[in-house]
Amino acid sequence: MVAKARTASRPFLWSSVARDRNLTAAAQQVLSEARDYGMYDGVCVPVHGLQGYQGMLIFGGPEVRLNEREISVLHLVGIYASNKVRELVGANTNRPRHRLTPRELECLKWSDAGKTSWEISQILNISQHTADWYLASAARKLHAANRTHAVAEGFRLGLIR
Repeated sequence: MVAKARTASRPFLWSSVARDRNLTAAAQQVLSEARDYGMYDGVCVPVHGLQGYQGMLIFGGPEVRLNEREISVLHLVGIYASNKVRELVGANTNRPRHRLTPRELECLKWSDAGKTSWEISQILNISQHTADWYLASAARKLHAANRTHAVAEGFRLGLIR
């Protein structure tokens, strides 16, 4: 299945692989072991990213009774799920994960350095109220509960080094 998933662009049924007369002994053993667990057939959804083949999602069971439309839905679910996982683990570096303004980021970095809102206001030549506003806005955009949490999120996302 892995060999077929590497080249396939659409989902396919396990049964299409099982019918292949050129299956290796190891491949036949995998299919046999799946049957031992009641998985006689299934759907394999290949997942491709910008760098090519990335993996696959496999749905298995006693039999497959899905039409083309339902298999297409599984395909969309697979694409969405793999993109979401990459986003959650930070592997999707092509899309920005935040939208902090340069000033919000600057205030966040000064906060990380232990500066108070008043000290940040003096350094950046802005009012203390404005410094607080930038920090609150950064926290909101980072889904942080407070300033400390925002700084931690900044580290986690690689915004602060």
